[in-house]
Amino acid sequence: GGVVVGMKSADTVKKLYGVGFGIQIFGQLFVYAQNLMRYQPDGVFFVDAYLILLANFFIDLVFFSYLLAYRYRQSVEQQRQLQISLAQTQQQTNETIIEVLESERQQVGHLLVTDVSGRLTDTRALLSALMPSSLLTEATGLIAKTDASLDQILRNNLPPDLAQKGLTAALAELVEQCCQTATVQMSFRYENHTGNADLLLSAMQTRQLYRITNELITNIIKHANASQGQVMLTQTPAGWQLIVSDNGRGFDVASTRTQDGIGLKNLRARAQTLDATVQLDSGSTGTTITLLVPQKIQTS
Repeated sequence: GGVVVGMKSADTVKKLYGVGFGIQIFGQLFVYAQNLMRYQPDGVFFVDAYLILLANFFIDLVFFSYLLAYRYRQSVEQQRQLQISLAQTQQQTNETIIEVLESERQQVGHLLVTDVSGRLTDTRALLSALMPSSLLTEATGLIAKTDASLDQILRNNLPPDLAQKGLTAALAELVEQCCQTATVQMSFRYENHTGNADLLLSAMQTRQLYRITNELITNIIKHANASQGQVMLTQTPAGWQLIVSDNGRGFDVASTRTQDGIGLKNLRARAQTLDATVQLDSGSTGTTITLLVPQKIQTS
């Protein structure tokens, strides 16, 4: 019964076990039948029983060795599929977290524009109407600085029409705005090396690449001591390539392999959500950071 069930099973392992068990039963029955005939007056004797059992043993040995090898390969494949599934689940979890954080940032940015910024403007107008004094001048100066800091926070926020604009236009506008407010001369360039129309980036990819570019430009302005910088976005057959470079003082790349600063940690974390690779090249002539987003994860 077990042999028949195993042979009819859709499970390959059960089917193989059924075949192996059937070989064992057939061998034992053959030996039993031959022993019965051996002692009959007109019985036929084919071969010694121990030779049949020995042959049966070697057949089983080969068969079950193959079965164990098959089961091992199946186990390895299942483990590989499980790792892929876990990686995909982690990726989906990261994307969900990013979506929630972006939504929170947009809400906070809206409140800052509609409430806090308006209150600061009204307060500065009321103070300006009072009699001038050194204390009043200091107070209005502090409000002006707070308002400027608020403007900087809002500039770091995502453009509300980023999805409609597209990454190329949004980065060009970002670089232009930075040139108006910073001493570093930034330039932007886009190239398409595929010969095809632009492939669409997903909303998540667009947001992440925009934020990465924004943070790298901010680092150039604040820390690189550079006079020039460049942002280059390239569409290649391998995927999207983002290069941000400057002619500043650079940093020790070797030390970042053991201990990243907050900026590099953020860069690597954002790159991980894109399944992207990051390459750092820095020296006395400047710094170049290259980010490659593979083609395979791009979705519309």
